[in-house]
Amino acid sequence: MEDVPAGIEARGRDEIAAAFGGTMAGIAESRNEPISGFRAGDMAVMEYEVTAVDAASGQEFTFRGALIAELDGDRIRHSREYYDVATILGQLDMLDMGEATPKATPAA
Repeated sequence: MEDVPAGIEARGRDEIAAAFGGTMAGIAESRNEPISGFRAGDMAVMEYEVTAVDAASGQEFTFRGALIAELDGDRIRHSREYYDVATILGQLDMLDMGEATPKATPAA
């Protein structure tokens, strides 16, 4: 499993669970919703939207991302996740975007 923006790589259930637990430690609550996806042979892609609450500030933030998975039958052999960190930091007032920061990622 690779969380590309965060620079996290983990192998096997225990490492993946520890990596995910570390990420979720800063999140008070989270809702993850798939937007679209497809499977073609041994590859699958899922676009998703996350709405979460930062544990430290109590502030809600929303972002969209994509997960690309290499499959081995019905199991995930390798996955890579991509999302816009600047959108998250801007919504948490941790990054000056030089203009008004949208309160959520716009959905078309």
